[in-house]
Amino acid sequence: MKSLKKIEKFFDYYLKRITEYPLKELKDQVSNENLDQIIPNNVYQTWENNFFGKTHFKEIIKFRSTNKNFNFILFDKRLRDNYMEENWSNHEIFDVYKKVRFGVMESDIFRHCILYERGGYYFDISK
Repeated sequence: MKSLKKIEKFFDYYLKRITEYPLKELKDQVSNENLDQIIPNNVYQTWENNFFGKTHFKEIIKFRSTNKNFNFILFDKRLRDNYMEENWSNHEIFDVYKKVRFGVMESDIFRHCILYERGGYYFDISK
């Protein structure tokens, strides 16, 4: 049974490499619409970089095209770290951010900080 799982993982990995590569670069989406609403029409997202497999990229673009009146701003790890340092280095949350062991926890802290400071929305980019 274990060997079947290993074989399945092997083929799954290489099938994704064949069908999902080359990775596609995702850029921010800026809307020209200015919505008259209390919450800014900015959607913040984060990922380790701004490159995605073909299927994931296609679904992100589909979601964005459904929401054309929103700005989509993607923070990769470097931009996320820079934002936290520039805006929160004098706050105790920055120490927590620097000490976490998992990227998921970093993005959770980042999400709360950016929404607190700028308002807007956060959508998990991996869903």
